[in-house]
Amino acid sequence: MPFGSALELFTMLCECPHLSSLSVGMITCRSHVDLSLYPRVPALTPNSLLVSCGKFWYLRLLNREFPSQSSIHFDNLHRIQIHVGMCYVVGDVSVVNTTEEVIRRNRATLRHLALNVCLNEPLTTLIDPTTVLSVDFQIHSTARSSQEHPAPRSWLDWLIASFPIPSTDISIESCTLQLVQFCLFEDVRMFYDKWEALDVIFASWPCLCELSVQIQRQPYRAVFSPESDTRFPVTRADVQEMFPRMTKEGRLVVVETQAGGF
Repeated sequence: MPFGSALELFTMLCECPHLSSLSVGMITCRSHVDLSLYPRVPALTPNSLLVSCGKFWYLRLLNREFPSQSSIHFDNLHRIQIHVGMCYVVGDVSVVNTTEEVIRRNRATLRHLALNVCLNEPLTTLIDPTTVLSVDFQIHSTARSSQEHPAPRSWLDWLIASFPIPSTDISIESCTLQLVQFCLFEDVRMFYDKWEALDVIFASWPCLCELSVQIQRQPYRAVFSPESDTRFPVTRADVQEMFPRMTKEGRLVVVETQAGGF
């Protein structure tokens, strides 16, 4: 359901007694509607949850605040994808806590995880690293205004802290880093020490077959600065230099998209 009202969502769920996968995009709701009048959804325990909505509906859905959804249980999930709208404040306690809780509740069953929310707790304390098969992290760059917004550095620090070395018990086979708005060389240059640390971590994962790094091409030609070459667009070669060990081992895949393509 990419877009619709809360009433439409719960009406549809009433017709899906054997629902195995729930994918929810934007949800709307008129403020004057009495939520208690919504149809009551039958007991559902989906094994896949994909959420890409704003903070308000994300929290209400995951915390089961609708009377209609009291019988929907998110505690047997094999796949979790959480992409909260970027209008929420990075580090928002309610978003972080809710995300950590839903991951923790599914520790025993979770196999695939995709996030655009930077958490507080190291990921290996929330998941079982011996059973998760794939992880996907969407990291938004604010490198050119990093003094005001340290989100990328916080993200990278969290990833490094999440996977201490040695990592011989990590079963992850596929890892994806979606670098959103890391369009120019300067966007990645200031984090080279972090990329180096992550390269060491990923290279230590015995089951990791592929590290996929997705970068965005600028829709316009970058302006050359005589003082520096950092205005050049980030290239495939730049990413290979960020992850030299993974490149040498043939486990790095670089995917280029147009800006705004994620």
